[in-house]
Amino acid sequence: MALSDPTPHPTAGLALPDRLRADLLRARRERDDAWVSVIRTTLAAIANAEAPPLDTVAAGDTYGQLVEHPRLVLTDDDRRAIVRAEIADREDTIARFELGGATTEADALRRELAILRTYLT
Repeated sequence: MALSDPTPHPTAGLALPDRLRADLLRARRERDDAWVSVIRTTLAAIANAEAPPLDTVAAGDTYGQLVEHPRLVLTDDDRRAIVRAEIADREDTIARFELGGATTEADALRRELAILRTYLT
């Protein structure tokens, strides 16, 4: 999953969650820990955004029982906004690391930024 590879991304035509899952499989096969970590956190952020608000969770009769709640439906724009939020979070953390002199950690986050940016194209 080399970022410098000039060939088109093999999953570019898929919806973002499908693309992330396909890339996760590929990253795991290639043992690329940076890609695996970024993709997992991004998929988790999307899953969290799909969770229903707590005020819609029924109580009372269902206490102690497993209850299925409908997930929220996100648009492609919603998912891209989540990726942009992940990017902004890392940019903020890089700035904090650099202020504290943690350049190695900042460099690792810069690689994560490059990975995340591939999902905005």
